[in-house]
Amino acid sequence: MHAQEHSESQRATKQSAIKQRAIHLSGCIIQAPIPGAKATGAYVTINYQGSATIALVGAAFADLAARVEIHEMTMKNGTMSMQAIDKLTLNSGDTQLKKGGYHVMIMGLQQELLPNETYTMTLMFDQHPPATCEAVVKSVADIH
Repeated sequence: MHAQEHSESQRATKQSAIKQRAIHLSGCIIQAPIPGAKATGAYVTINYQGSATIALVGAAFADLAARVEIHEMTMKNGTMSMQAIDKLTLNSGDTQLKKGGYHVMIMGLQQELLPNETYTMTLMFDQHPPATCEAVVKSVADIH
C-alpha cells in the first residue's frame, strides 16, 4: 500500500509542476498564401512562465495541411535559407515565431485560405501539455 501512495504522490507532484509552467499563446496568424501556393507560414508569440527549460517539438492544424513543421530562417553567404528543426528551446518569457525567423511552416495545403478565416493551431512541447490558439489568416500587407 505504501508504494502505491508514493506513486500517487509523485504523479500529483509532477502534475502540479506542469501546471506551474504556464504557456500562453498570442498573436496567432497564418499568412495568406500567394494564389496557387500549397505552403505558407504561421506565426505566434509563446509566453512561457516556468523555471525549467522546455522545447517546442511540433505543431498541427487539423485537416488543413499534409505536413506542419517548425522552421528557422538563417543567413548563409548572403542568402536567406529555411530549414526544418526538431525542436526550439524555450526559456521563461516570450518567444516569437515570426517572418524571417523561427516559424510554423504549413505544407501541402488542402484548401484555399481566405483573409479573416480562423484555424486552430496546436503547439506540442516536450515537457508540457499541448497549447492551442485560433490563428487568423492575414494578407502579407497586414502582417507587422
